[in-house]
Amino acid sequence: MSASPLRIISLLIHRCTKCCKVLKTLYLDAPYVFVVVLAIILLVLFVGGTFSSALSQYIGSHAVVAVDLALFWLFARLVARVLLFPGSAKLFQRNTEATFRVEIARQYSGLLKELASFLRVASRSSDSLSRHASVEGVLRGIMVVEGLCATFRVQRDQEVKLTKDQKVIESQMEHVERWLKSAQVRRVSEPNRSGGYLPLLDWLRQEFDKQQHVVQHKMMMMGPHILHSVELVGDA
Repeated sequence: MSASPLRIISLLIHRCTKCCKVLKTLYLDAPYVFVVVLAIILLVLFVGGTFSSALSQYIGSHAVVAVDLALFWLFARLVARVLLFPGSAKLFQRNTEATFRVEIARQYSGLLKELASFLRVASRSSDSLSRHASVEGVLRGIMVVEGLCATFRVQRDQEVKLTKDQKVIESQMEHVERWLKSAQVRRVSEPNRSGGYLPLLDWLRQEFDKQQHVVQHKMMMMGPHILHSVELVGDA
């Protein structure tokens, strides 16, 4: 039994209403993206229609239909690939890489600031410590320095050409890495004790191990009693 015309019209109205609601939601969520996508679709339709009209004068309407179907199939495959694998498109690759670089730089910057804040206090150059400073954060800041130096060494071995700014950063990171490996601390309560020096990295790891069992799910904040219990030996 075939459906009545009234039912068919009702189904069409229902489908159109749902499509309109979806389009409205997309527009409200990302209006600029919606406008750009709509403009691209209209441009593709316009170019496709113009191309088909011009081509039909040479190869006939039946051949144009076959060409249109082939082009539509290729375009649909491209759209599906971009939706399923955004990294396969150059535009999305550059956007993803730029976002990744910004996020990594933000994280590295925070950890390096935390390390610098601790070193200023430990060397008695400042009395104020970042309120987010922790033993774990300082150790991670040192790992950032070591990781950047290792990356630069790999690039140098592979003869990668660095920019002027990258060369400056490489020189500074290598200097900081050498200093961190040689830096030592001394307990304030035992200033004259023979052999009382301790490598800075070893001291940080010891303090981290001591505090690790105290707080399980929070950052271990370095209190003033820990900071003032030692001082850096030599030039900071």
